[in-house]
Amino acid sequence: MGEYIIRDMASVFRYLPYGLVVGIVVAIILSAVNDRRVRRHKKPISVAAVTSFFMYTAIILLITFFSRESGSRRGVDLELFSTWGINARNNAYVVENVLLFIPYGFVCAWAIRAARKFWVCAGLGLFSSIAIECLQLATGRGYFQIDDILTNFLGAVLGYILFRCVLSEGRTEPKRAKLVYIILAVLAMAAMILGIFAFSSESAADSNAFSMRAASFVVRTVDQWLHIGLDSGEASTVIQFMNPLLRKLAHASEYAALAVVFGFGYQLMKQRRAKVVNFFYAVILCGFIAVLDEMLQKYVFSRTGRALDIAIDICGAIVGGCVYVFLSELFDFLAGQEE
Repeated sequence: MGEYIIRDMASVFRYLPYGLVVGIVVAIILSAVNDRRVRRHKKPISVAAVTSFFMYTAIILLITFFSRESGSRRGVDLELFSTWGINARNNAYVVENVLLFIPYGFVCAWAIRAARKFWVCAGLGLFSSIAIECLQLATGRGYFQIDDILTNFLGAVLGYILFRCVLSEGRTEPKRAKLVYIILAVLAMAAMILGIFAFSSESAADSNAFSMRAASFVVRTVDQWLHIGLDSGEASTVIQFMNPLLRKLAHASEYAALAVVFGFGYQLMKQRRAKVVNFFYAVILCGFIAVLDEMLQKYVFSRTGRALDIAIDICGAIVGGCVYVFLSELFDFLAGQEE
């Protein structure tokens, strides 16, 4: 199931340029409107919020409606939970429907002031999902499924909760806000560390097979996008070359992301501490996890623990630490807290 989700999520990126075009147009229009509102001494519209809302709405419409041929899919399924449990492909569709509407619930609450109330945001998510299903049914571009409505609604609710945790004006209690951030950071750390050790516990053959599939997907996708025209032999050679590179890049990116989370986690605990200190703490802790991971691979999981992998993981952590420092300074600047 995970392989299907990763592949489908990666395919979504081809719609990003269209969303950016919509966002640029909306931002230009809003800038002109705000200029007029400021001259009339009115409060300007949030360009970032409204632009994000229109961008993501356009991407959703492209994914669920315009990317399909008219008449290619027809049918109505009103049985609840009929999609889940059939096979890994259908289970992936269920998870993807939830993930698709999490950003939508977030940008709804961010861009529409009335949607900062739970029932309004949830109602918008439900209405939008029903509207999409009805359009798909009317044009034959998709099946009308009650499961899709339910999972999209759940995604919108999760997006609203995420907004309340991150950007809500209701977070007036500093201690409560700090506690929410710490809980989210701990959950992110735990999930990433468990993911690293779970991947290490797989057999070498399974791990290599997964990375080969990933390399094959990347090579064939690039070949299709750029119209290179690789034959099977050439594609196989490139995949064999890409396989170890992707494995090492995956290692480094995991630890880079972990270092970013560690950096912000340390910053939450000691807000007045210099960011460079948090940088070193994050890199050192990531290095410790990398050593532990390789030791487990060598002595517990019957795989090969390599010093080279530890060095690659630490390099990824250093890059992630630099990203943390940059983002932290950027957030301080945007919040007007720079010295």
